[in-house]
Amino acid sequence: MAGHPVGLHSPPLQRCIGYLPDQPVFYGWMTGWEYLTFVGNIFGLGGREVRRRCEALLALVELTAVARRRIGGYSRGMKQRLGIAQALINQPKVLLMDEPTSALDPLGRIEVLETLLRLKEQQTTVFLSTHILADAERVCDQVAIINKGRLLVQASVDELRQRFATPVYELEIEGPPDPLVAALKNLAWVQRVEITQGQHESLLRVHVRDPLQAGRELPKLVVQSGLILRRYEQVLPDLEDVFVKLVGTEVA
Repeated sequence: MAGHPVGLHSPPLQRCIGYLPDQPVFYGWMTGWEYLTFVGNIFGLGGREVRRRCEALLALVELTAVARRRIGGYSRGMKQRLGIAQALINQPKVLLMDEPTSALDPLGRIEVLETLLRLKEQQTTVFLSTHILADAERVCDQVAIINKGRLLVQASVDELRQRFATPVYELEIEGPPDPLVAALKNLAWVQRVEITQGQHESLLRVHVRDPLQAGRELPKLVVQSGLILRRYEQVLPDLEDVFVKLVGTEVA
């Protein structure tokens, strides 16, 4: 990795790797500035250089305004971004991140993902593990899908969609969807139907084998079911569709 052999005792490798664990732990009585300085000192940085890196990293993760505040008062999202900063203090060639957004609220997730997008400007390769596939789709150039410890596929998001995802139609309908769902499940050109049911409306995601036939037949089926069609469109398959297809094949 990064031109060095991988092993438990490889100081050259350790010096060029950054790591953010799933739940980073900090000294709550320290300020963000003090903690970054502390980590920098561990890597042998000091004086003007450690101050320069702290300033740059706090700006990168947008924590400059709270740099002198105690970490114990940080939100979970702020702590995750501070964790990213500490993982970059040694200017690593490779950054390993374990589930960086898994326990965050929507705002915290957005903050961390925006930070990851800014990392693309750095000369750092980022390995990100996550079960939130929408996050991988948003920030990753290459995606690897692993099932039970075995690599199934590695490719760009667009290539994975083209190779493995099935066409998807979304139908937003008013009224009980049961008659329409029952009719769809009996059709050879329908692969599967996902239902998100609300109080008055339902969203159906219909995965199809033949998009041309689906485009002709779906509106007719809605009318025959006596339902009101609020929205109807063919949507781009996402990584979750790819994952379900690949892992489902593996299980089968």
